[in-house]
Amino acid sequence: MAAAELGINPGRLTKWRQTLQDDKAVHSGKPGLTAEQLEIRCLQKELKEAQLAHDIWSRCPHRLLAKKRRSASAPRARGNLQVYKGV
Repeated sequence: MAAAELGINPGRLTKWRQTLQDDKAVHSGKPGLTAEQLEIRCLQKELKEAQLAHDIWSRCPHRLLAKKRRSASAPRARGNLQVYKGV
């Protein structure tokens, strides 16, 4: 099986194949699709890509580390900063 040769999940290969078929249908200019339907499909594809990018960005390790650092330090009110002056 091709998926096993590539070392990927068979479901992923099926999804790629379906995406390829969808893209061909959109670009083939089939008479059943109106200009609005083509635009909707393109916008849906862009939305999926944007959502994927957002999901990846929101799970980045450096962002998680920054969140932990922010939550670890106590928020200070303006004007209440204590300064250590030494002995």
